[in-house]
Amino acid sequence: MPPTETAAKQVHDGLGDTYYFYYYFLNRDSIDDMGFPLKASVHAQFFTGSGCSKNNAAWLGDPYFQMAYGDGDGQLLKNVPSGFDVTAHEVTHGVTAKTSNLTYRN
Repeated sequence: MPPTETAAKQVHDGLGDTYYFYYYFLNRDSIDDMGFPLKASVHAQFFTGSGCSKNNAAWLGDPYFQMAYGDGDGQLLKNVPSGFDVTAHEVTHGVTAKTSNLTYRN
């Protein structure tokens, strides 16, 4: 059932569109090519070293295996969850994490 909260609905729709693209254009069934559930959290804040910011989104690997979306501050970024490009970017981090054995550092 689709969520009713605006940011959650925007992310849900973006994940559906991204999954559709990966499945029908790249012949890939989700992040792991085996139907991995696409999960996300909204209203996240990200530590910047001197405070917290809503201006980001991220793929959270082990142990979370999900995306997290800030709301944007209304000036630099207006509505992070509505960005299809943001969702596609974060899902692609998940694909990279599942397929490449790279280590994210710094």
